[in-house]
Amino acid sequence: MVARFKGTCGNGRSFKLATTRNSSSRHIAFKVENVDTKLAELGENARVTLGPLDFSDVILGWRTIWIADPEGNIIEISQGYIDEDGSLPAP
Repeated sequence: MVARFKGTCGNGRSFKLATTRNSSSRHIAFKVENVDTKLAELGENARVTLGPLDFSDVILGWRTIWIADPEGNIIEISQGYIDEDGSLPAP
């Protein structure tokens, strides 16, 4: 069974999540325009677990940081990542 969730972020952008029963996710990821700007918006309470790391040698402009939410869930915040063909996989 796959559960799908849709919602809207505070900035008005929509998002979709999918999860399967009896499975755990390693982390959730969000694409932003600028990792440093988003980290500054989160403020001093942002618990950085890794990064920011620069992956420009793989995809020009790709930077990522991982943070932990108050419950310890890992959240990836990434800029510049694009799939090889520039599109997202079909649902």
